[in-house]
Amino acid sequence: MEWRRPVAPNRTLRAYRDEIAMLLGGKAAEKVVLDEMYTGSGGVEGSDLHRAADIATILIATHGVQGLGFSSFTGSRDLERLRRSDPVLRQRVERLLAEELARAEDIIRERWADVMRIAEAVMEQEVLSGEVVPKLILGQ
Repeated sequence: MEWRRPVAPNRTLRAYRDEIAMLLGGKAAEKVVLDEMYTGSGGVEGSDLHRAADIATILIATHGVQGLGFSSFTGSRDLERLRRSDPVLRQRVERLLAEELARAEDIIRERWADVMRIAEAVMEQEVLSGEVVPKLILGQ
């Protein structure tokens, strides 16, 4: 999935957490739908898991979530260095990621019929436009 959003200068914690849950949605779907987890969502720079970990690190290390510490960074490599050098930060990031993965799994279970409609459409068409997905969810 490719998703673009405008850059907002002041976002809520919920908006950040929602983005993390969305990025972990593929991993959650594999677990819930296929009862198996694959390596496609992580393992490389720019992967969904990498992006989710960076967002979680930003929340915890620079925005005072789960503590009042502040760390400066200029990019993803700085965030990785922070996680590697601070075991408490890494544990907090992993806990936040686990919470949002569990939430994504719950959403998939709750929206099972929608997930199946979208999966069937993807099997038929391979690629769905952003206009098609809401129609599928609404059953149109």
